Amino acid sequence: MCEICTVVKKDMATQKLIPMLVELLKDEHHEVKMGVLSGLQDVAVVIGPELISSGLLMSLSNLMKEPKWRVRFAVVNLVANLAKEFGRDFYTKNVEPIYMLFMVDNTAAVRETGIEKLQMLTNEFKADWVINGYIPKAVEVLNREKQGYLYRMTALISIAVSRYLKKYRAR
Repeated sequence: MCEICTVVKKDMATQKLIPMLVELLKDEHHEVKMGVLSGLQDVAVVIGPELISSGLLMSLSNLMKEPKWRVRFAVVNLVANLAKEFGRDFYTKNVEPIYMLFMVDNTAAVRETGIEKLQMLTNEFKADWVINGYIPKAVEVLNREKQGYLYRMTALISIAVSRYLKKYRAR
């Protein structure tokens, strides 16, 4: 898929490629969705964050409601990797709401990968992001009424990432 992006110009990608990918992400078969998701990071690097945010983010958000957990797992991985690739501003403006859904996912593997990717994002965005950006949002999950035990535990475990702050305060 990435080979196509190197040949196609950005305007052609906007008009043809992005709509095609969006349609494929709506396919009823989860294998098709997984195939698109597996190559989407490479595509994103080539076409840039502007085209990703203009067309694909709503599809990624909708995929977090997908019944197949492997699709949600792939979305959490993808948005975290896109955040690392395109930086903190891209994360905050575009993919944060999608990424944060890992905390309330009903599948343990999705919640666990969200926590693993959180460590990567902490290394990338540093302590001030954790303190001022992530922890307040995790506390919101803790304070929601009718949150189950597992969701509260996921929020608490993710807040425990702050133990890494000592390492970054010295920098």
